[in-house]
Amino acid sequence: MIKKIYISAFLVCIGHLLMSQTQDNNFNGVSIGIFVAPQFISWNYKYDEEYKEVVEIMDSVGEVKNGMSFGINTDFYFNHKSSLKTGLSISLYPYETINMKANVEDPLLPCGNFSHSGTDYFIDLPILYKHILLKRKRINFFVGAGLLNKFLFYTRTKTYSICNGNNELIDKSGSVAKSFNYFISTLLEAGIDFVISEHLILGLSPSFEYSLINIKRDREITKKYYQTRINISAAWNF
Repeated sequence: MIKKIYISAFLVCIGHLLMSQTQDNNFNGVSIGIFVAPQFISWNYKYDEEYKEVVEIMDSVGEVKNGMSFGINTDFYFNHKSSLKTGLSISLYPYETINMKANVEDPLLPCGNFSHSGTDYFIDLPILYKHILLKRKRINFFVGAGLLNKFLFYTRTKTYSICNGNNELIDKSGSVAKSFNYFISTLLEAGIDFVISEHLILGLSPSFEYSLINIKRDREITKKYYQTRINISAAWNF
């Protein structure tokens, strides 16, 4: 009950702020901010026909989970309606495997069953052109389009022994990516900027990514992906 009261009071205050006297939302110069975004992703593979069976096995034993991104954004304003956004962020892509059977005896696997889980960490470098379509008091509605550069730089893994319905952690490790893995993706974004003051901006914007190129050392099997993110941001205009 108390939680609902706090949430209601917060929404009333935000609504009152946004509908109060018109704030000058014509920004110039540079805005620097932070963001966090849950992301919902789908992967698929591009491969030569001879690797079809390998890919089918990979698909059958592993599953990529939804992840999240966080980082820093910078907007360089050309005028009151357009800007170029860039920045640096980290994207996390968790994955896990099904219950698998070991091919050889292992004292760490008393029942012979195991599973893996882990997270791939990517560095993201976006370049996005933003244009404000509509201004309403303290609210700006915008759209944007650009490219995203994505580099795999770190992988963290865990291995579990599965026995009698119990999962026991038997190994965990992390390592810098041993091979080059790079994506170039299209990036589309649309959303709302809430102008809280002459300097502070809060944002809410869904974005969509679709990979165009996957460059990696092992070219026999490459990946393509598409994903949706819900970006929640706060920025300061200088």
